Amino acid sequence: MNIQARTHCRVLVSHHEPLIAAGLVAALETTAGMSVSARDPAHPFAMAATDSDVVVCDPPALQDAAGAFGGARLVVLGERSREFDIRRAFAHGALGYISKDCTLGELVDAVRAAARGQRYLCRSSALELASCLAKAPLTAREREALQRVAHGHANEHIAGELGISSATIKIHLRSAMRKPGAQSGTEVARMVPARGFPPPAQRPETSVVRRHAPGRQARSTMRAMRAYQQ
Repeated sequence: MNIQARTHCRVLVSHHEPLIAAGLVAALETTAGMSVSARDPAHPFAMAATDSDVVVCDPPALQDAAGAFGGARLVVLGERSREFDIRRAFAHGALGYISKDCTLGELVDAVRAAARGQRYLCRSSALELASCLAKAPLTAREREALQRVAHGHANEHIAGELGISSATIKIHLRSAMRKPGAQSGTEVARMVPARGFPPPAQRPETSVVRRHAPGRQARSTMRAMRAYQQ
């Protein structure tokens, strides 16, 4: 696929929400040098990868991007600009990431950059990623511990899930709190969803109750974090 050899760019929109897909098509088809079509959810493989140069898709489409889009260059439209979402998009081969608060100009620029084989972030995503890069990166264990404590998991349960001691959990949490500069368990609990870390893969059965009682979950998180700070 030699996009640079021609000025015309074929864009495929793949989004699970029909209204958003229609809006993207309407926004892009007014741009000179672009022909735009939408992927039919009922016939997802109706348009072959060779029929499109750039695909604008939502994060769920990344799961089958290799099979569905082949060598097409990807621009991901995410709900928000969060570190985890941005990194996951790039890890799945996307060249661009934009969020729903981006401007029409940023949408067009993202498609054009992808057509040239260049990476692109909208302004809000670039600011978020720059802010996260300024902080020391979390280790895999620190991230796993943060995910679980932010979702109300107890010290002993986290240790059992990860196969390490409670004392080691405390070390990971203390280290993680120093890196983002959080001063309390409440700040840590807010930081986890803000950076886009997903919930842990496995949850205890009692988590169903906590999910419907945010006040109880917050109190549990703060009690756990106070224990880690001791």
